[in-house]
Amino acid sequence: MGMFNLENSLATWRKILESNRIFLTEDLDELERHLRDQIVALVEEGMSPEDAFRVARREVGQYGEL
Repeated sequence: MGMFNLENSLATWRKILESNRIFLTEDLDELERHLRDQIVALVEEGMSPEDAFRVARREVGQYGEL
């Protein structure tokens, strides 16, 4: 297993949403900002970047389903 790369993970997450064509670019930008902010907060609380990405992605996924 390779080392976790946050930027690659974020890019993959965004590409998946873009492929669905249900979000405007502005919506994706907002969701990505929210995801990044949440990751920073979780890492500051002591979580690894990989775990923080997974937790934040789940939270944003629920938000994005609205």
